[in-house]
Amino acid sequence: MLTGCIYPNFHSLLPQENEASKSVPSLEQASAKRIISHSRSNNNILNDVPPHLYKSVFQVLIETHHSNYVQSKGGKIPNSFEEMLAQFILDWPEENFILRKLIPSLSPKKSVFSTLNTQCSPLEYVWHHYVPFFSKIIRVLPKVLISGNKGNTHRIRKKLKRLDVSGCCDLVGSRPANIVNALHAAAKASTPTRSKDISMNQVCKSEVLEITTDIGVRDENDVKALCELLLLTSMKESTISVYFRKVSFHRIWPNRVTKLLKALGESRPCFIETMKCGLTNDDLDTICTSMPNLLGLNLIQNHEITSINSITSLKNLEQLNLSQIKLKGKLEPLLNLNKGLQLLNLGGCKLTSDDLKVLSQSHHMSTLRQLDLYGNDLTAHMNLSGLFEILQNLSNLEVLDLSGCNLSRGSSDQLLKLINILKSLPKLTLLHLENNGFSSKYVINYLCGLSLSPSLRCLSLSVPLDVTDEKLQIKNFHDKLFKMINKNRENTLYLSFEGVSEKFPHIR
Repeated sequence: MLTGCIYPNFHSLLPQENEASKSVPSLEQASAKRIISHSRSNNNILNDVPPHLYKSVFQVLIETHHSNYVQSKGGKIPNSFEEMLAQFILDWPEENFILRKLIPSLSPKKSVFSTLNTQCSPLEYVWHHYVPFFSKIIRVLPKVLISGNKGNTHRIRKKLKRLDVSGCCDLVGSRPANIVNALHAAAKASTPTRSKDISMNQVCKSEVLEITTDIGVRDENDVKALCELLLLTSMKESTISVYFRKVSFHRIWPNRVTKLLKALGESRPCFIETMKCGLTNDDLDTICTSMPNLLGLNLIQNHEITSINSITSLKNLEQLNLSQIKLKGKLEPLLNLNKGLQLLNLGGCKLTSDDLKVLSQSHHMSTLRQLDLYGNDLTAHMNLSGLFEILQNLSNLEVLDLSGCNLSRGSSDQLLKLINILKSLPKLTLLHLENNGFSSKYVINYLCGLSLSPSLRCLSLSVPLDVTDEKLQIKNFHDKLFKMINKNRENTLYLSFEGVSEKFPHIR
């Protein structure tokens, strides 16, 4: 999964095409389902579960409650589930519990994606069901930590030493009210100087539990909470040690960002996100110098940055978001990165065809899995040669965003060549082509050619300019296009119309 990507586990969100092709459940899976289905008491369900079945039972538990969550349209997760989840973590028979590696495929029913009048498109599903569900799971964390450190014997951790709940969802700036304050409360409960419930003898006997999570900072209250949390967990008496895999800053003054990052140095964050923080070239240099081992850097909408020379010092960088930074004629430093990028977002960077030609010569072409070029006028002077060159070299690309690139202004021959290149990409799964001014005639005559791409599973478009906003006309056009592109396919190519669910929520 790409941490900087808004499509977490996208392949797992696509429904199975053929029910008969599903693998027969293993003995462990069958046993796990039986344990869950026949459990009468949530408190003692784990008493007789052998260690080798814990993973399977946990995954069945997640699948069952995820299905209930979707059917209840995002309702509250029951307390019984939270209690079971807490007990699972405390009784985990291994030293490491990494939630993102234990998540099963959470594919919804096939009918969810069939036509426009179903529940939601694959992309809407991610935000309306998948991400909120795991956000609520992560909020169980304080219950696990606090109850697991209070002297009640059946609540004491058994073997668990490292709990990692990071990377399960990619909400920009997850509020500390959900994560930091939870850890904050747990840290207080586990620190004898702050809690009367725990004796010094208990703490000395208890091993330190390492917690790894993601964190977001949006205002001064978040800054204070984060600083106090770091202070609490750094105390010798604390039985909790906190590490942050991803740190997000939103509208925080640059000097605050750099100071906090220095304070977080020992927490070893792998991903840094700074949205609308007003960073300058000097601030970027400070970040890159103080954290040379970053795997991901998001600099979205930091308009004061005019040079990206500093990023060449990031030797392990895999994901880079430079969207909304003016980088026309300034992409050369990307060629000097030590490692090939997996994700590159250059949306709204005022790029030209010449910039794409420069990028097409880089070693990133063979490693990129997601490329975002939205909001760049790639047809200026009727020149698409740069786009052609870069696309022809992307052998491992899975996600491509060309929305808002004025593609309809290209000539018929250019657009036909573009479609032929796109359908030849061997791993392309998700393609964004919204806001390109396409007419219904162009969509039917040209974009239908994308149906010949065996790997493409989701195509996101805007409603054509000559199709009115009437609900029935939009639905009829969608259904006609859906049938045309799936007429001779072995798997289904799903359509997503941007803005339709907001205008007409009843025909998602």
